[in-house]
Amino acid sequence: MKAAVKRILSLVVGLCIALLGVICMPIVTANAAEAKTYVKVTSAPSDWSGEYLIVYESGKVAFDGSRTTMDAVSNTKAVTITDDTITTTENIYFNIAISGTSYTIQSASGYYIGQTSNANGLKSDKSTTYENTIDLNNDKTVNLVSSGAYLRFNSASDQLRFRYYKSSSYTGQKGICLYKLQDNQGGSVEGVTQQAEVDKVTASMRLAYSYKATEKEIELLAGGTDILNRGWTGSTGGSYADWSDKTATSSAVYAGQSAGGNSSIQLRATNPSGIVTTGSGGKAAKVVVTWNSNTADGRTLQVYGKNTAYSAATDLYNSSKQGTLLGTIVKGTSTELTINGDYEYIGLRSSSGAMYLSEIQITWAGEGGTATETVLEDSSFRLQCGVDASLLAIEGATEYGIRVTAGDNEKDYTASNSNSWKVEDGMVYVVINLGDIGANNERMTTEFTVAAYVKVGDVTCVSELTKTYSVATMVKAYYEQHERTEVEHLYDYLVEKGLIKEG
Repeated sequence: MKAAVKRILSLVVGLCIALLGVICMPIVTANAAEAKTYVKVTSAPSDWSGEYLIVYESGKVAFDGSRTTMDAVSNTKAVTITDDTITTTENIYFNIAISGTSYTIQSASGYYIGQTSNANGLKSDKSTTYENTIDLNNDKTVNLVSSGAYLRFNSASDQLRFRYYKSSSYTGQKGICLYKLQDNQGGSVEGVTQQAEVDKVTASMRLAYSYKATEKEIELLAGGTDILNRGWTGSTGGSYADWSDKTATSSAVYAGQSAGGNSSIQLRATNPSGIVTTGSGGKAAKVVVTWNSNTADGRTLQVYGKNTAYSAATDLYNSSKQGTLLGTIVKGTSTELTINGDYEYIGLRSSSGAMYLSEIQITWAGEGGTATETVLEDSSFRLQCGVDASLLAIEGATEYGIRVTAGDNEKDYTASNSNSWKVEDGMVYVVINLGDIGANNERMTTEFTVAAYVKVGDVTCVSELTKTYSVATMVKAYYEQHERTEVEHLYDYLVEKGLIKEG
């Protein structure tokens, strides 16, 4: 009997030990799971291949790559983001691999994702791969695009999902970011640490103050009064039509768009209706109109002026080209406007609604004869651009320099032993000419943006701290804010040409 009891107790203890082993094993395994650290991608690499988390930052969620059903409501995992870093023990990653000119994206669970048409949805399969393209946006979100559809996050309370959305409406969903796995040695993702350092580098711009000025004889305009009416425009029908190269008494050349309703010059407040001068008649002095009785009281004619030629009536609908509003003439209240200030070109447009003008008289002031004028050759104007000298100490940089952009034009000035580079007062400076970035007729008002950059392997990191100026705005600041009298004559030149406003 005792022997039987001992055998039973032995079996029970053995079973408990076995059960304890079964219970403990998963716990031990879970505790031993390796934590992985992922770092936000802030510079576009030459090759996006690698292991990533796909993240919607504001919601603090990542696309759950451990799933077997990828296109589903709430296909997310919560993550903690600290200083653009995510550490997790969960296998929720996606592997991105290059495939020709595009990329495949495969979940940790082995499913490739993408789309087969430009439509809302998400395809996934273990054997079928899908083509994706990847681009980094200025705000550090990424465009993952497959068959024209964009991978985004739908934050609606009944969705909360990562999915592809068609190109015509994808902006209604939330942008996503990529976080890349750090290397096994605990190092940083290529370029990420350096990007953080570059982002601390401030940029500046200052005048090197070197340009060429020449004198030439010019013919002074004699002025006169031009009379504009429907027959003169040539637009006598009921439909709006463009016209150009019209002249009258003065040397002014006119262009515009109008109709001929009610035997008048008919204007409306719709782009591109209006009248502009493409050639100057001297200094604009006065505008007088004869209102047609069919014009409703309160309709307002706006008069603009500037010292560079208009190209067409469309300029009057562009805030950077329309010039200065000199005043208005209102039906039922006024019929003329005396122009104060020196303006060589003017433009006329309706502020709202249609109006009918039986006649417009434009008077120009001018002496005639010739005069000597100083002409600034702005293509040789030089700027000194600078960034913090700390740029030179960024670890791992194979190249560093200053990036200057103007519109669609961009140029990198790489640090070298040339005389154009110098270190002074904790800054690194390079001198550029306006003509380096691209020629146009308004270089003095062209805005230049300066940023620091470094190259780490194939990755280029560009600073977020930039400075944007134009020569004209710098001259204005030097003279008016810093009382630099040595630029006074250049300041006067720019005011005279209408490139900056005095005061």
